[in-house]
Amino acid sequence: MRALTLMLAASLAVLVVGRPAAAQELFQSEFCKRKLAAADWDKVRRELGQPTMGFGARLMQAVGSDADEKSVVFSPYSVSAALALAMVGARGTTASELAEGLGRGGVPTGTTLMLEEQLIRRIGCPRPRGTLVGLANRLFLQKGKKIVPEYAKTMRDNYDATVGEVDFAKAAEAARKEINDWVARMTMRKITDLLAPRAVTADTRLILVNALYLKGQWAQAFAKADTKVKAFKTDLKKTVQVPTMAVRGLPLDFTFAERKKEGYRAVGMRLDDGMARVLILLPEKVDGLDAMIEALDGAEIDNVLAALAPRTVDLSLPRFKAQSSFDLRSVLAGMGIKAAFDAKKADFSGIDQGQDRLFIGTVAHKAYVAMDEAGIEGAAATAVGMAAGGAPPKPTAPVEFKVDHPFAFLVVDELSRLVLFQGVVRDPS
Repeated sequence: MRALTLMLAASLAVLVVGRPAAAQELFQSEFCKRKLAAADWDKVRRELGQPTMGFGARLMQAVGSDADEKSVVFSPYSVSAALALAMVGARGTTASELAEGLGRGGVPTGTTLMLEEQLIRRIGCPRPRGTLVGLANRLFLQKGKKIVPEYAKTMRDNYDATVGEVDFAKAAEAARKEINDWVARMTMRKITDLLAPRAVTADTRLILVNALYLKGQWAQAFAKADTKVKAFKTDLKKTVQVPTMAVRGLPLDFTFAERKKEGYRAVGMRLDDGMARVLILLPEKVDGLDAMIEALDGAEIDNVLAALAPRTVDLSLPRFKAQSSFDLRSVLAGMGIKAAFDAKKADFSGIDQGQDRLFIGTVAHKAYVAMDEAGIEGAAATAVGMAAGGAPPKPTAPVEFKVDHPFAFLVVDELSRLVLFQGVVRDPS
């Protein structure tokens, strides 16, 4: 019996200045040079963006309520993208459970594959200026093994996924290092050691990897001279002192929404080229984070994005760094994805015609985020391993938005409504 080990790793977002020259060439490919019909972004939002929004909300409810963790961060898109690579080759109950768990209508075919392709071009291909968002998919296949030609063609044509051969059977550790090195390169070395020692074995047959990297600057940066040490209440009893950034955000670049019934407020900060927006969600109560997370499903995230309106915002926001690691098998099983993890029930015959009876054995996800005065940088990597076995509005009074207790954040692509990064911060110290 062969195991399809799905190793999902990494979300990274770091606020920094500048754009590394090496990154300009990193995500160049023939895929990006092909001409496509104009994208239907309404369809992309409906069939890909909104499902990923809901999927990320359910993940947050599962992993974001651990009060012992100072912070939690993950990439809804990276996790769902890696699962989608596996879902294309799934059949029967395995496919339907993956589709339902991801909030999709079914296994991607036809029009949906074209939407996937348009989304990957939007996110992964080089941009002339401003935010750099790079996306890369790669299949690491056991040397001498074959995959179904139709699956390989879909991976290449619609997901821009390249294929590389490695020898898991005779040199598992060397294969692991090769995969980790590729991920590190794709994420500007922000994600390292994606696959832990002994995660790859002689039984491994295929590992599907997704790498995501984002780097950009605020449209309106925070001045470093305005950053002061201020109090942050981690709960009702404890207060820490943390460097806190401050800015009067103008309506052209800042948006605001008051969700009184839901018990929180939101501010959106645009990146310099308008490609993405960082959303900060602040519960009214110091101890209101968990209740907010519980109520924050995909529909509510969509609602708050729609409710955001340009506004002058006097914002104070802690500078912070956060890192998280997860094994998501039990979380995904709790979301209804079960057959894929069962050696007797899993059906991934669309990948290898059932030769190795593949099933998912591991789902590992690793993430990092940091925010500072200048901009945003993010990276994510996901490995699926198959083993044997406009104009500003009229002026209004500035709204004060003081982030001095636990909060949530999202990084959302403006056109597709795809949630690239998501997390909570309980203690930024």
